[in-house]
Amino acid sequence: NNIHNNAFYQRNTARPMTRQIPIYLLAGQSNMAGRGELADLDQFPAIQMGLNDAHDSILYDFVCSFGADRGEPFSSGGAFASCGFTQLAPCQKHPSTPGPHFGPELSFGVRMGEQIDGAQMHIALVKHGRGGTNLTTDWNPTAGGRGLFMQMLEQYRHRSDDLVARGFQPRIAGFGWFQGEGDS
Repeated sequence: NNIHNNAFYQRNTARPMTRQIPIYLLAGQSNMAGRGELADLDQFPAIQMGLNDAHDSILYDFVCSFGADRGEPFSSGGAFASCGFTQLAPCQKHPSTPGPHFGPELSFGVRMGEQIDGAQMHIALVKHGRGGTNLTTDWNPTAGGRGLFMQMLEQYRHRSDDLVARGFQPRIAGFGWFQGEGDS
């Protein structure tokens, strides 16, 4: 299924007048990749309603894995990735998960989406969650490990370029880190 053929992508590729779009970078280990199970969303009706209301206003890109990828760059297909903006929603099942799942991006995205006013109709979330990793080598840009920090920056650059091509002026509005169990 080519992401460029879906209706969400087509609605959000028309070049708007150049305007700023805040980007929130979300990164971390397994808890950022998402340990919430799809059935857990039933406990949070406000998030479910927010996801329905924010369908086109939140642009969402993600890379996530739970250690099955052995640190391969997301462009190689090692981790599960959207490889472009898509609608904010739980992540579908992929090889390293028992089923559809989600992380803090859903509640964060819905909450930030509530802050959108008429002059600023979009926000962007760029998530890089990699379970089974550690800060000492895997995320440290000078340690020679998996290079996840640099991969996260590469992902951000690609999505930033996508936004510029759509007529936006991206600006980093925030960064969130969600720790996993390995370094706790």
